[in-house]
Amino acid sequence: MPDKSVKIPLFSELKPISIEHENPWFTVKNRGGYYTIELVTPQVMIIPVVEDFGAVLVEVVRPIISRTSWELPAGGANVGETPVCAAQREMREETGIEICDINRFHPEPDAVIFPNRFPDVLYVFSIQLSSSEFKERKDHDDEVVTTALFTWREIIDMIREGKINVTTPIALLSRKMFDIFAL
Repeated sequence: MPDKSVKIPLFSELKPISIEHENPWFTVKNRGGYYTIELVTPQVMIIPVVEDFGAVLVEVVRPIISRTSWELPAGGANVGETPVCAAQREMREETGIEICDINRFHPEPDAVIFPNRFPDVLYVFSIQLSSSEFKERKDHDDEVVTTALFTWREIIDMIREGKINVTTPIALLSRKMFDIFAL
């Protein structure tokens, strides 16, 4: 249990606020000595589950770490786009799987990515897919090297072996497996 006597400042109390850097994607702010990176639009991540057999992952080019990584489909909303519509678009762009009915995207508990510098929460959605929807996928965008379906056992092994090494997908895939296997 957290110590109730510790005074935790509210985000809104972190003042004065000065903008240290700003671009079309994010702002770096000094909030009373706490430096934050604040995104311009909401971020989404999708857990595509195929018939409880496994999940669809994307191998994404990551120039910052000079390699590719296995991740869940994800990205930022366009200006004025709702998180669920962003999830629908990102699913299509990154996996080639087009889902016309946005009601198939089920909200999951949100996730906090980097709580000491990144105040935004990640909107998380899951979607149940049929194996035929996966097999009939179209091309994905250029940022994605490949899209693949892995069994839950393969995902566990990939996490253990460091083949899936991005923390947010690890956490969300683990949480989904806890639900599926009632752990």
